[in-house]
Amino acid sequence: MRSNVFLSILAVAVLTSAIVSCQKGPKPENTAEEFLNAYLSNDYAKAASFCTPSLSGKLLEAVEEIEHLQQNMKDRIAKTTKHLTLKIDNVEKQGNGDTLLVSYSIHKPTPDSTLRQGIVQSVLSLVKEEENWKVAALNKL
Repeated sequence: MRSNVFLSILAVAVLTSAIVSCQKGPKPENTAEEFLNAYLSNDYAKAASFCTPSLSGKLLEAVEEIEHLQQNMKDRIAKTTKHLTLKIDNVEKQGNGDTLLVSYSIHKPTPDSTLRQGIVQSVLSLVKEEENWKVAALNKL
């Protein structure tokens, strides 16, 4: 009887371990969300860490000028992006499933609550690199 209980517990532990190991790496939605949150909070080095090497270099080059701005301009940018909220709208597989399109929207509250929120909608392309998803392209809708 004890050996049957032990074998049952062992079988459940092995099965649980196998299920968990099949789900390696972050979900693509998490990668997209972390990238966008880092980008919107002006942490471009962190945002670049979620990109493919090619896009990472282009991103850092594109925002290099921001680093040379006067502090009051950097503060204005931070103030503008502070209240933006992000929503992942859809994840769509492309081809064999190693490429995904992640649709998202960024909501900007307006100063006057009677007005509709400003909304920006766009798409990120993610590719699977080993066990991780990486942002490969920024595609405007």
